[in-house]
Amino acid sequence: MLSSDVQIIDIHPDHVERAVEALTPKRPKQRRALILFCEENRVIHAVDTVKGPSDFMNGERPPRDLKAVAAECGVDFVACVERDAPARLLAGAQSKINIDQTLFEQVMSLREPLRRELGSGVRIYPDILAAMPRLPDFALKILKLLSPKNFMAMVVVLDGKDVWTSAVVRITNGEADLITTTDTLRPGPELTGDMARDAASLVKAMESARGKVALGIFMSRAGLEHLIAHPRPLGALAALASRKWIVIHPYPRRARILLALAPLMKI
Repeated sequence: MLSSDVQIIDIHPDHVERAVEALTPKRPKQRRALILFCEENRVIHAVDTVKGPSDFMNGERPPRDLKAVAAECGVDFVACVERDAPARLLAGAQSKINIDQTLFEQVMSLREPLRRELGSGVRIYPDILAAMPRLPDFALKILKLLSPKNFMAMVVVLDGKDVWTSAVVRITNGEADLITTTDTLRPGPELTGDMARDAASLVKAMESARGKVALGIFMSRAGLEHLIAHPRPLGALAALASRKWIVIHPYPRRARILLALAPLMKI
């Protein structure tokens, strides 16, 4: 989670815009969805995200076959939501989250209430969970074990002699208390186009400005595109690092262990 006194400073607008553009899936057309709100086993309201409110199935029993509804209405997604489901989900999440937990523990605590509602109070077609990577319990335990509570990491995407986008996050006691970009380096080091040399220069400058860097990941735009498109990005990161197509500096032992285990954990 974010610290109550988190600093979000020196955010380069171009870095943010480029990162969002790179991470946003390219969609050839607008996705259309039909949302059915239900109460006491009856549809009480329907909304088509393109056409607006609808009287589709008003007063009828909620449909069992959402795929058939999607085909009938010509929509990409169908959601059937019990009126009280969002409130139950929120209450379940709040009961599971402890303020003393780390960010990782808080995210993991949301799994149970979300899993409980999906398929009962909330039904969605196509199944959103089917498209998401699922980590076995042992993989989650390993990730938790290897996630330090105090560190600063930087991820930098280089385009020749320029920084294309970047992110720097400092975690203290499991909470993010600094979020910035390489724009915080004023003046920044002169880049040469040699990724290993530029990585060392940027880390040295960041440590002078903000403190010790525990992990630095440096890559080209092509490397970023490869990771985004890969179904198992951590495994892809390990492969790129082994081929020296990206630079990891500093490269702490925990990160080495995590990347070595990535193929086993299928992440």
